[in-house]
Amino acid sequence: MADEVEAVEETFRSPLGVTTDEEGENGIRVCVVIPGLKKKTFSSDAKNASIDFKLTATGFDLQVAMETKDKKKVDKYRYQIKKLPDAVLAEKCSHKVKENQVVLMLHKEKARSWARELSEYGLECHQEEEEEEKKLVD
Repeated sequence: MADEVEAVEETFRSPLGVTTDEEGENGIRVCVVIPGLKKKTFSSDAKNASIDFKLTATGFDLQVAMETKDKKKVDKYRYQIKKLPDAVLAEKCSHKVKENQVVLMLHKEKARSWARELSEYGLECHQEEEEEEKKLVD
């Protein structure tokens, strides 16, 4: 009789809010609001959380595992973008922690404004392509 391992899917909360601003022609600043997130003094690291920021040329996955005030459990937050409006240079991108937020600095591969895409769709352009494919099939 083989032991069956039950797959446990992690549950993540969504951030309280996200704002996106262009920083010149080459940069995008993304502020991801995580209530209760604390910053270490004299550092840009988190005091009460671990942060995992994975980046590709076309998207990113930010995961924050934060201890609750009583330190009895961990709240997990996730903000994922599957397809950005255009490519970024992963090696030039960074993140830092501020009180109650993680600030992502994305460096665009091509110097051009993303204003149109950001105003119409936000950072995530993946859904737009899926809707266009459905229209072509119908």
